Amino acid sequence: MKTVDTRSLLAALALLTLASAGCNDKQESASTPTPTPPPTAPAAQAPLADTTKKVEQAVQTQKPAAQAAVNDLAAQSNLAMDVAKAQAQTLIDQAQKLVAGTKYEDAASILKQLSAMKLTPDQQKLVTDLQGVVQKAVASKATGEGAKAVGDLFKKK
Repeated sequence: MKTVDTRSLLAALALLTLASAGCNDKQESASTPTPTPPPTAPAAQAPLADTTKKVEQAVQTQKPAAQAAVNDLAAQSNLAMDVAKAQAQTLIDQAQKLVAGTKYEDAASILKQLSAMKLTPDQQKLVTDLQGVVQKAVASKATGEGAKAVGDLFKKK
């Protein structure tokens, strides 16, 4: 019977060891917080600083080329504006000649083209003045023709 008691004793001891080992694992995992990674801020900042320096160098390298491109675009824009002003002035001059030659319908056509263009304030004033002259002349011509037509009705033949 000693063997049975020894076996029982060994089984009980093994069961007790397993039970206590299992309890210890639960207590350790519950009481031990999850490990946090060590701070790596200085290690992460070094590549960031290098990248920042490289970007700044690239900007400084490209800055003259970008400024030159901006200057070229400004010059082209000014040239285009000068060409447009010259074209508008040519049309204004033509309209003035047509008004002087009493070709009001042709002048009105040119003035219509000018109304769609971007004009300087001086050019806009000239166009407005010419439009007023053309409108008065056309109205006067229509009134004169109407009066002539009515006058012809009362003439004795």
